[in-house]
Amino acid sequence: MLKNALSNLSRSERQRLTIAAVIIVLLAGYLLVWQPAVKQHTALQHTLAQKQLLLSWMQNAAQEVKRAGQTQTLAVRGSLQQYISQQAQRHKLKIARLQTTKSGGVLLQLDKVRFNALTDFLNQLAQQGLSLEQVAINRGDSQGIVSTRITFGALQ
Repeated sequence: MLKNALSNLSRSERQRLTIAAVIIVLLAGYLLVWQPAVKQHTALQHTLAQKQLLLSWMQNAAQEVKRAGQTQTLAVRGSLQQYISQQAQRHKLKIARLQTTKSGGVLLQLDKVRFNALTDFLNQLAQQGLSLEQVAINRGDSQGIVSTRITFGALQ
């Protein structure tokens, strides 16, 4: 049936039909194969760029963590207890109890201190490289007043 229809066409019509069929096949190949492949390639390139940025950021963050995690030595004259006592006096904190732990750290107990003064004190000690092993803060009777028990790690 198709053969009969093609044989009834003139030579120029068959040529035009052949050219149209080739164009349709090429267009279908472009739309079904080439265009999706190019879109996928572009999407993968974009994803790769994002992953490379993330990797770079993670490598930088890992270096910062390593630097922050390195043990810092604290230039303390005398013992760790003396240093903590001096810093507490500088921040006008009254020490209820200060003693050395079995592991070589220091246990500090402060009763009825201003919370803001306590945070300033702890921030100062952290900047100096002292590590906190345990902190327990309890609310006091009045607003902004707390009692705390802090265990500092031993100096290395």
